[in-house]
Amino acid sequence: MKKLLSLILILTLTLTLFASCDKVEEALTATELLDLGEKYLLDLDYEQAIVYFNKVIEVEPKNKSAYLGLAEAYSALGDTEAAVEVLTTALEIFSDDTSTTLEVYEKLAEVDSSNYVWYTEPAQMYLSQGDTESAVSLLQKGLENAESTEEIEELLETVAEESEEDSESIEDDEDSTIIEEQDSDNVETDSEEREAAEEATEDESIDNSGMEEEENALHICIHRQRLFILMMEAIWSMSMMTVEIY
Repeated sequence: MKKLLSLILILTLTLTLFASCDKVEEALTATELLDLGEKYLLDLDYEQAIVYFNKVIEVEPKNKSAYLGLAEAYSALGDTEAAVEVLTTALEIFSDDTSTTLEVYEKLAEVDSSNYVWYTEPAQMYLSQGDTESAVSLLQKGLENAESTEEIEELLETVAEESEEDSESIEDDEDSTIIEEQDSDNVETDSEEREAAEEATEDESIDNSGMEEEENALHICIHRQRLFILMMEAIWSMSMMTVEIY
């Protein structure tokens, strides 16, 4: 009888302890649960990490870190299928968040590097953002790891062709800009030449006007000298006539 009572007491205490633990966990926030999941992940206790990452998702269904951590824990246990399932679910949940979607694709390429889709899809997203460098880098990584590379090669060829067209377009624009600059320089040169010619004409006109004034003054001076000489000759003649008379 005493053994039965002792067993009942032990069971009661155990159930109470578990109940209290559950209440404590229920009181934890998503951030606290996430911290525990990441702690277990660092401690390589992947089963417990999975438990807590799932608890985070129950509390906060759009917690990006919980999905990434959960996929990493499954991958560490060798359960690639479960990891991919978690991440594809995340793609649906975060479909309107480009940054998060790219992070999820990056994690997919880590846990399942053989699937070409994990390279081509985010590469398309990078291209739509104008980030050709990131797209090409990702596709080259896919060539090294994916089992099927046909789609990756086709996309790389498309990118190369578009880049070549863009380069030719840029060259045409540069040539057009150079021609416009040359035309502008020619216009400026013609304008400067016209201004110089006008200034030269004005200077010449001023010089001619000055020369005319000097010539006129010289003529007046010569005319006056001639008059003076004529007057002196007349006075001399008159004085000589007066002497003769006397």
